[in-house]
Amino acid sequence: MENGLARLPRAGRGVLVSTDADASPPADWLVGIVRAIGRGADIVGGRIEIDPGEPLPPAVNRLRETWDRYWQRVRAIEDDIDPRPWDQPPRHGDHTGASLAITADLYARCGGVPLLASGEDLGLVTAALAHGGRLAHPADVFTFVSPRLEGRAIAGMAAAIQELFDLASRDEAARAPAFSHWQKRAIWRRRLRTRPDGGAMIAMAEPRLPPMPHDMVLEIVS
Repeated sequence: MENGLARLPRAGRGVLVSTDADASPPADWLVGIVRAIGRGADIVGGRIEIDPGEPLPPAVNRLRETWDRYWQRVRAIEDDIDPRPWDQPPRHGDHTGASLAITADLYARCGGVPLLASGEDLGLVTAALAHGGRLAHPADVFTFVSPRLEGRAIAGMAAAIQELFDLASRDEAARAPAFSHWQKRAIWRRRLRTRPDGGAMIAMAEPRLPPMPHDMVLEIVS
């Protein structure tokens, strides 16, 4: 990111984009990012899709599809209660280093990628939001990634895939926060968003909230 920033012909102009070594973005990946920025976003997350050349086992894939349906319902709750004009549906919820774009101006203002052993991509997004960034998750921005089980980052993509394999091997259903918790959270965000710098306040305050209880069993659709 720093090397990219240094190569820009004019300070503060342009967009920095990241991906991973095992990711395969489609040919129009950058076009979708530019469109999202044109609609008012200054951070753009891309959806993580499993590489079709490395399909997951059926039981693991069903669990992944179950989580996809859960997050679609969560986003529908958020869009109904706390809509954002720069992040309109249909949208996904991914914003990791495998597909992440940020305007050079916002990147410089938020201090760049934090020096963390793991989770530096999400740390960058949090810092950008705390500086008034507008995060978008357009449906037409995505990349294919390998469903690898060994990864560099702690609690990264590989760990998430391994958890699905473990649940499938035990024939267990996943547990997640009930939708009522997300409704309350969306109302909380909407209330803060009415204040000056409300988006920044949300970014700084939300990580300090108590974790939601995982009190709902996700039904796996066969």
